[in-house]
Amino acid sequence: MVFESILGTKAEPGPLITRLPEIKLHAVGEAAKFDASDLLKEGKPVLFLVIRRPRCVLCREQAGELAKFKATIERCGVRMVGVLKEELGADEFKAFWPAPLFVDDDKEFYKLVGRGSLHSASTVDYIAPQTLSNLARAKAKGYSGLTGGEGFIYGGLLIVKPDGEISYQYAEKHWGDHAPVPEVIEACKALAPEDVRAAINKEGVDFSQLSNGAYCGDTACRM
Repeated sequence: MVFESILGTKAEPGPLITRLPEIKLHAVGEAAKFDASDLLKEGKPVLFLVIRRPRCVLCREQAGELAKFKATIERCGVRMVGVLKEELGADEFKAFWPAPLFVDDDKEFYKLVGRGSLHSASTVDYIAPQTLSNLARAKAKGYSGLTGGEGFIYGGLLIVKPDGEISYQYAEKHWGDHAPVPEVIEACKALAPEDVRAAINKEGVDFSQLSNGAYCGDTACRM
């Protein structure tokens, strides 16, 4: 079963891609490339956060808010990985993302969340009411950003099973539109061993950390 949230993308999306294709990545500051599927060889699902621009205040908010649930995600047996399309701002981004970061020079992950093509914002999107609202939200929570870097190509979030099947995917549709955290946690729980899932359900997950409407959705945050 594939959880999917891709409505509202700029262009008509292509067919849903359900398996991780061959994608080359490299570590920040290193030239040697490896296949993204190598990250699945530990036998654990991998959450790929596909980051639009590491210096962006909204991308930092996205990473920082999701990182609050790192313990729960890893308890589900899911490994967290960040994907960048450039190295500018990568070192600074580590303060918000306590997990490995890799660079996708060919932007294949960005095409993947876009169902085969890159989806980009326009300059008008920068002053759109939704964007301004999202910027105010992030700044109210103490996040800040820096200029520099390519910030128009949208990212998203993927969760990939050890066999390469994509079990969850979310594509950004405007600046500051991020995968709802409760939805991501549910997708991770679906991949957890039954006893772990039962324990997490019994204990509950504290989504009150997502204050000020942290892209969790009105209904989701009441879960």
